[in-house]
Amino acid sequence: MSRYHLSLSEARRIALAAQGFDRLRPRGRVETRHLRRTIRQLGLVQIDYVNVLAPAHYQVLFSRLGPYETSLLDDLVYRRREFTEQWAHEASILPVESWPLFRHRMETHRVRPYGFERFMEQHADYVDWVLEEVRARGPLTADDLPEPEGIPRRIPGAWFGTVPRAVLEAHFGRGALAVAGRRPDLARVYDLAERVLPPEHYRRHVELEEAQRELLRLATRAHGVGAAGDLADYYRLPLRVARQRIAGLVGAGELREVGGFARGDGGRGLLRRLGAGPDFLIFDFSLCLGSQDGWNGEMG
Repeated sequence: MSRYHLSLSEARRIALAAQGFDRLRPRGRVETRHLRRTIRQLGLVQIDYVNVLAPAHYQVLFSRLGPYETSLLDDLVYRRREFTEQWAHEASILPVESWPLFRHRMETHRVRPYGFERFMEQHADYVDWVLEEVRARGPLTADDLPEPEGIPRRIPGAWFGTVPRAVLEAHFGRGALAVAGRRPDLARVYDLAERVLPPEHYRRHVELEEAQRELLRLATRAHGVGAAGDLADYYRLPLRVARQRIAGLVGAGELREVGGFARGDGGRGLLRRLGAGPDFLIFDFSLCLGSQDGWNGEMG
């Protein structure tokens, strides 16, 4: 029997506060510090440039802060480099200090589109050449690179579109490259990760189990309260692994087990140990409360 019990209403209030909906929007002009605080509170902001009104990641911040200059976010990510792009939930903006937590995932990164690894094995010289071109020439886009001789440039049915883009994305997913900027057409500009990330974060090594624990701490802070599947899904951790790490965090007193509101795991959830404590948009994790406890993905 859990010691702590929450009603669904209480759980919702905790979750909304964790997602930054417990405070009024800033009075006057939204500044860089407001964006910084909000992203750090969320842990990540999922990127998506397919839009009707505006790209989704800009909307997530708007829902918490109100109207703001989107150039402020671009400046934080691509010029100040306090944040960076990486595969976290999906493609996401996250604090640069979180980048080392994904190094183990980068080492086992599954290249997209699926099946493209075979192409890379067959054209290893080209794959290596692309990385050396970036090293020698500096930040590049896929349009700056030719395709391998005798190979069609476009990849049918793949959203990466072209062979050079897919190779650059493979190096990005494996941690050799990072996103140095975005062109006016929103195309990624790639550079060596060691030149984009601050040295103290690029060189930092975190053991796998501690990285998983820290990701679950961040996920719990962002959720406030949630079932194991909610926390695992936030950073795409395998559910089995997440359950093991969560048990350790509960045993260490960092998380509390609570009852009374969740359904997917038999009426139990997890609550971060903390004091007291708009508009909802697609890819906004405030919509995740009450999701089924079933994520068993292979990323992690």
